[in-house]
Amino acid sequence: EEYGTFDHVERLRYLEIKPTSAEKVEIELLRELLASKVPGIQEFISEERYLMLKGKLMYNAYGIKTHKSEDSHLIKENAGETMRAEATPATGAGFYRVASYLTHSCEPNTEITFPKDNHKLSLVAISSIKAGDQLRVSYIPVGDRDVNNRRSELEAKWKFRCMCQKCVSEESVPSETDDERNWVDEDVEGESSNEVAA
Repeated sequence: EEYGTFDHVERLRYLEIKPTSAEKVEIELLRELLASKVPGIQEFISEERYLMLKGKLMYNAYGIKTHKSEDSHLIKENAGETMRAEATPATGAGFYRVASYLTHSCEPNTEITFPKDNHKLSLVAISSIKAGDQLRVSYIPVGDRDVNNRRSELEAKWKFRCMCQKCVSEESVPSETDDERNWVDEDVEGESSNEVAA
């Protein structure tokens, strides 16, 4: 039995999207576009299914950078942010099955690049990786940002609180607001259904 794209999509994490008038318009446009080509599309594209698939693509899409710049490192982007943010060097967004399983770390051992100036993604080791090591990529630019700044962006875009070694070693005494928030911790050292190992 072949393990296909939809089998991968079923396993992906996703953003929970609340329906708005914009999504209702998108659903109707999609139905109209595909109606003459795909029998039964009207019934298949329910609001619930559309929002779930859109949330999975938004959570797992990578910004595609096809123009060379000083920073060849490409970060994982929320597809909506990638397409709307004018400051980003990304020229589009793409869903890559294997890359969608990469775990975030503020101390990544790999990075995403597009070396041939096209849509073909390459995963490049940026530190030593042994057989069995978990492959990690940074979803955000890390630079000299402090732990609270990094966590804030990750929580806003991907709905998790980073618990990588870098963040844990830099964190200070938890504030009252930390205790009140409903965090989803992502522990890069622990087991996860969404991970890729060397």
